[in-house]
Amino acid sequence: MKNTDYVIHITTKHGRKWRYLKEGSNWTQTAPTGIARRLSAEQLLSHLLPPLAADQPWLSVRVVRKNRQSERRRPSLWIVEEKRNGEAKTSHRTIRM
Repeated sequence: MKNTDYVIHITTKHGRKWRYLKEGSNWTQTAPTGIARRLSAEQLLSHLLPPLAADQPWLSVRVVRKNRQSERRRPSLWIVEEKRNGEAKTSHRTIRM
């Protein structure tokens, strides 16, 4: 487990999201507007600790493993062709990932 394996999301009650990820020796913050800037670990902690300590209850923090984000992009619906009584039938099945 490494810091580079995770992405931290901080979300406001109005749905604005900031994303933090480790790149090289620095952390990168991406604002809701798409602007990215570099942060030191100390700066990241100053953004992360207040919502975790409930000093800013309007913010929520979520940590996601990077390889799990790519798994979410897989389709969850599959079209399956079945033959019953000589007729081709198309059906949809939901597959939980």
